[in-house]
Amino acid sequence: MNAKVTGKANLRRWNLETIEQANQALESVILRAAGEAIDLALRDDETIAFFPLYEGRRRAKQHPLEVHFAVALNEAGRSIRSAHPVFKTNLREMLADDIAECARDGSWSRSLSLLSEGLKHLAADIDRAVSSAATQEDRQ
Repeated sequence: MNAKVTGKANLRRWNLETIEQANQALESVILRAAGEAIDLALRDDETIAFFPLYEGRRRAKQHPLEVHFAVALNEAGRSIRSAHPVFKTNLREMLADDIAECARDGSWSRSLSLLSEGLKHLAADIDRAVSSAATQEDRQ
């Protein structure tokens, strides 16, 4: 039989069960590995949240409520604090939409009230510590 072949075979439109199973297995392995990596990074002691103003890096535009989250990525010999933050946010900006909704229709009022109380207690603790430090400095 002499047959002339023109064009190329294209099986992409076929739904081959074996290829579909291989894709599902590969996707499962990749997702599991990614989950493991994230879990390890979040459990690492060098994965931290910090206020950059503690680091003496406060810039003019930087708000005192800015928080940086640095995730350990296994960069041997490099301090996580010296790396650029993986994510940064601002507490005020995080809550802005909820505060606006609460003012408009009362949404989130219970949660915001609890948060407000917690932040007031934290502020009081900070004020006491700063006042105590100032008193100690005056004695020296």
